[in-house]
Amino acid sequence: MTIDQAKRVQIKARQVAQGRFAGAVLVNGSFLLDFGFDKMDRVLKNPIKNLSEGVERARDGMITLSELLDGAGYDIDHVKGALKCGFENALGVEARSSVLTGEEIELAQRLSEKHRSRDWIYRMDDKRRRRVARAQ
Repeated sequence: MTIDQAKRVQIKARQVAQGRFAGAVLVNGSFLLDFGFDKMDRVLKNPIKNLSEGVERARDGMITLSELLDGAGYDIDHVKGALKCGFENALGVEARSSVLTGEEIELAQRLSEKHRSRDWIYRMDDKRRRRVARAQ
């Protein structure tokens, strides 16, 4: 797959988020072990807001490890090891544990403060800002 061909990434027909940065494709998503979809549908005002078009329930747009394993149990340490091994193989690197540097801790603290701010939480992205401006 080339950068230009990369439009959507799907795993078992579930779309995952991606972006293009400096000539690379960054793919991210949540790795759900198990989840209370019915509870989420009851609690959230709009549980399907950020899911793919045509999705009527959150369950239709997401999948959990438990579902992929057809209800068979899993060992969390085995899951962590499998994820680590998968990333190492896919990226051709060796992952290793290390202690955060002072600079990394400082950056994490600054980002944490930024992302807890009311301005960040209730920010309006450019796309929505244009829609709101057109509607007024």
